[in-house]
Amino acid sequence: MGPFLETKVFLSEPLGRGCEEPRLFCDLEMIAKIYDIIKMMESFAPLHLAEEWDNVGLQVGQNDWPVKKVWIALDPAPDVVEAACGKDVDLIIAHHPLIFRPLKSIDFSTPVGYVINMAVRHRTGIFSAHTNLDSAKDGINDVIAKRIGLKNLKVLGKVRGIENAQGIGRIGELDEKKELADFALEIKKILKLKSVKIAGKPDLPVKSVSVCTGSGSSLMNNFFSSG
Repeated sequence: MGPFLETKVFLSEPLGRGCEEPRLFCDLEMIAKIYDIIKMMESFAPLHLAEEWDNVGLQVGQNDWPVKKVWIALDPAPDVVEAACGKDVDLIIAHHPLIFRPLKSIDFSTPVGYVINMAVRHRTGIFSAHTNLDSAKDGINDVIAKRIGLKNLKVLGKVRGIENAQGIGRIGELDEKKELADFALEIKKILKLKSVKIAGKPDLPVKSVSVCTGSGSSLMNNFFSSG
């Protein structure tokens, strides 16, 4: 398994009485378009949840390109996009954007230019869901926080003008206090990491824990004022 996940996509709907199964099982497939996938993604992780400095959404491609095969990747790196094009992938949904800042030129000899050229030639779309997916309810921060055993989750850095449980970072509590070193080893095992780093005394008792699937530097004041 490479640095990606693969799935096949079909839009399906019942055909009426006598055929209540989706179209796929009635041998009538209605192929999705990039627009349909974007619509589904934005219903879960709306673009307005992204940080101001971020660049999310469709990075390369066209809304009406058909989609049957999708890869999920952390980065739209050259090797990932090259492999996807070789496997006839129609859309790559990446966490990190291919383009963070406006491009002054597209030079095919640069990594970004190479990816754009290859994706366009093979009609492989590239879509990014970054800080909007971090901030979304049941998004990446919630998934990680729950997997490591945190309860009573609250948003650490709320998005302006957005209420409910959406925003960057989460803070929660463990069922019981654990020493920092022991908790770090638990995280390593649960998330199947090769290594973890800790800062602080290994025997520090830990009960309240914050999670940020990013650098987290902008949330330090929020954490310290959270009690």
